[in-house]
This record gives sequence, C-alpha cells and structure tokens, in this order.
Amino acid sequence: MTVVVRNAFWREDPALEPTPRGQILLDHWRRLKAANGGETPNRSALSPHELLPILPELTLVALNARIGEYHYRLVGTAVVEMAGRDATGRTLDETLYGPHLKQLLFPYDLAVDRAQPVVTHSRVLFAERWHAVRNTFVPFICSGPGVGIIAVHVGRGELLVDPEREGGRYRVLPG
Repeated sequence: MTVVVRNAFWREDPALEPTPRGQILLDHWRRLKAANGGETPNRSALSPHELLPILPELTLVALNARIGEYHYRLVGTAVVEMAGRDATGRTLDETLYGPHLKQLLFPYDLAVDRAQPVVTHSRVLFAERWHAVRNTFVPFICSGPGVGIIAVHVGRGELLVDPEREGGRYRVLPG
C-alpha cells in the first residue's frame, strides 16, 4: 500500500474505507447519482427515510461559495452528544474549531472541488477530549452550479492518548 503525503496533517490512504454505517450514506448517494444520470445528485433527492438508522450520526453542511464559508444546517443527536454542543446554524470557523480549522475544512473542500465522496480517519476535539473519527462526506447540488451541501456521516471512534502524533488519512472515493 502506498500512502501519499498531502500536507503536514493529511495523508492520502488508498486503502481507507467507510465504516459500515458510513457505507449506508455512500450507497444512498451512489443510487441517487445513478438515478441522476451519473451527475452529482440534488439535495432534494436526499431521503431521510432511507437513512433513518444513521440520522443521529449525520450532519448537513451548507457551502456559501460566494464567501467561502461552511455552515451546519443540521447536526444529528449522536454528534451533538459526542461534541458536547449543538452547532446547528453555526459557521465552521475559529470560534468552533480554533487553530484546527484548516485541518477540519480539508475534506469538505476536497468533496466540493472533486464533487466526489471522501472518507477520512482523523482526530477531532469533542467536549474537551480527542477522539478518532472515521467520517464519510458526500456532495450534493443545491441551486446553481457546483456543490452546495455536504452530508457527513460522523463515525465515532476511540479516545486518543497522544493526539499530537495522530494525523489524518483521507481517500477520495469513486462515485
């Protein structure tokens, strides 16, 4: 297996796969993409009913491309519990993520730029404790050209003993 260094934090890992619950979101997205003639699906096609088992672990993040900001549109109850806060309606910025913001935004930017799903395994600071999480990001069109919403399955992981040694791994998945 070859691991390509992307930057000081993120490394590409071609063997990285979604969690089984993240795979539910990915499979749903792929069905929607196929039904849309192979194009990135529209947000209106997203079916909460089909995602019922994983809804508590989902976030919906909107991109305001005009100003280059991401906003939490929806944060599932399991994510709220893990994070120790409900960030629904808030901007993904330094207020929420401090000096780790650039690391956090990388997979969102990648999903938007490539209009493809992305899976990550990385550290995140939730409720003053470092956790390892494996997230699955899938892009949706809203209105106008380009990706406007990213649905994210947040896969809860173990607490990290030495978070400074833990970098992030990512993989852009085939559509």
